[in-house]
Amino acid sequence: MAGFRQLVSAGGDGLVKVWTIKTGECDTTLDNHTDRIWSLALNEEETTIVSGGGDSVITFWKDTTALEKEKQARALEERVEKSPYLW
Repeated sequence: MAGFRQLVSAGGDGLVKVWTIKTGECDTTLDNHTDRIWSLALNEEETTIVSGGGDSVITFWKDTTALEKEKQARALEERVEKSPYLW
């Protein structure tokens, strides 16, 4: 996901976690289940995680990292363009 070496885990707490292997740190915690997660899958492009839980919920988690970075860059660009303090 997002060009990094990552690991995805799920457990009895109903949480899906995305870890960076190199640092061993949890990058993201995804929460949409009220019971333990029994199945976890990743699509071939590694952009969508699918989790299925004992709560009869199947969740599709889409990687929006690139979209969020693009949105932040556009917002910054707009602020700079609207700034009255341009030299």
